[in-house]
This record gives sequence, C-alpha cells and structure tokens, in this order.
Amino acid sequence: MSFNRLKFPPTMAAVLTRTRDYLQQEIGLSVIRAEPRTGNMDALRLRDVTAAACTGGPVRLIIAFSFQRPLLEHIREVVTAAIDVRPDERELFLRETAAETANFILGHATADLAEDGDDMVLSPPTVLDGERNITRPRKAIFTSIEMMTSHGTLEINFVGPPELFDNQLNIVGEKEEREGNMHPLKVLIVDDSLLTIRTLTGMLTEMGHLVVQTAGTGAKALEAYREVRPDLV
Repeated sequence: MSFNRLKFPPTMAAVLTRTRDYLQQEIGLSVIRAEPRTGNMDALRLRDVTAAACTGGPVRLIIAFSFQRPLLEHIREVVTAAIDVRPDERELFLRETAAETANFILGHATADLAEDGDDMVLSPPTVLDGERNITRPRKAIFTSIEMMTSHGTLEINFVGPPELFDNQLNIVGEKEEREGNMHPLKVLIVDDSLLTIRTLTGMLTEMGHLVVQTAGTGAKALEAYREVRPDLV
C-alpha cells in the first residue's frame, strides 16, 4: 500500500480532538492551547517520555505522544488514584501510563478514521525515555501538535512513511529500508489472559522477535523485568 500524504490533516484533527477530550474529561486538565505545526518540519523534539504507535490500514503513520514529565506524573496520579502504588513501582506505572494514554486516544481516533471495509490497525505503543531530537530523512514527513496544559506540555508527533523508522524512532538504514527489517527485540508480554499472551507470542515470533518472558500480574512483571531486562514490554 502506498503512503498517502493526504491522510495527515484528517488524522491530526481526529487525534487532536480525542486528546483534548481525554485530558479534559478523563483527567480533569485544562488545555490552555493546542497549536498544530504547519508544513513539513526538519526535526522532531521528543520530551521526557514518549509513547509511539504505528497505524495501518487507510492511514499509515507513526504517532508519538511525547510528554513533559510533570504532565505525565499528574496523569499517572489520576489514573492510579484507586491503586496502592509503591515507591519502587512509580517508574513502571509512569511508563504504563504513557502507553495506555496513547492507546486510549488512538483507539478512539482510529475508529473515527476507519473507512467502510477498511478498518484501522494499531500497533502496541512503544515507550521511549529521555529527550531527543530526530532529524527528518529526505523521504519522510514530520508534523506535530503542541498541546499546552495546566501541568505541562504534550507534543503529538506524526511521522510517515512508517517503514523509514524502527520502533525506537531510529532511522532505518537503506538496506533495512528496502527489506523492511527491524532489529530483533527481546520482549516481555504482560497480560492476565493466556489467550492474549499466546496470540501476541505467535505474532512477535513470526516477526522475528524473541519473547523472553511472560507475566500475568504487575508484580510478576516487575520480577521478570528485573531478571531479563527486555527491550520491549
């Protein structure tokens, strides 16, 4: 399927609407300003924690939610208010919050964008740590929305075509770009459904990745993470 540049504007509009609704209605945050960037940017700036997912179907993009840490910590406090989070679990829950926020927003936005007979496909979000700048390769398109809230800034970055990048948003080399390959990843799968674990294990194995451990609870996931140090959870 060829990359369709015309899908950028409606995709940005749908994601902007769903993000604003989530922050205001689910988290209770005031959105002070949302500014879509116009034109093709030369570089993207990733903030403290970023959750990136790839869409497929009628819209093929990488969409990366990049949070300032104070904003993400506030969202974590809201969504875990009914959970007893130990101090040593806060970083894990922070990363989970980034991934679940992206998953929730994109799940609704992709449903808005689905076309008759051509449903959207959404990959599990990958969480990236630390600030970083990504320089745009010649064939890529970069654009973003800067959303200012009462607790910090969220950058929503839209990147395409997705095959120019791996799941860490590194630019794929020319040979890898032609062959569509990514470096194999060590994966830890966490879910309380055995069916889901087996399904994801099969999918990831077929893609050439290695499922090094699985866990059915958060506590077991923490133990497994410390033991195997996976590339992806």
